[in-house]
Amino acid sequence: MSGSPSSSSSSTTQQQEAKAVCGEEALKLLNCVASTPYDEKKCVSLLSVLRNCILQKKVGKFSLAKQEDHQSRAPASKQ
Repeated sequence: MSGSPSSSSSSTTQQQEAKAVCGEEALKLLNCVASTPYDEKKCVSLLSVLRNCILQKKVGKFSLAKQEDHQSRAPASKQ
């Protein structure tokens, strides 16, 4: 069953969960780095949590979801 998308949404959800190994930890770290004021100690702690997750689950590489969804949310860089 590879190639075409399934009509079942639960199958798609399971695939997304499988791709999100350490995703929650990565998201927390990214949000910490983006926050104002920047709390370096908190972010370093979250980095350590993400690193431990990566080592434990033997993650080799991360990838992002479709870029078109996220580009519309990015602020314009005008000066």
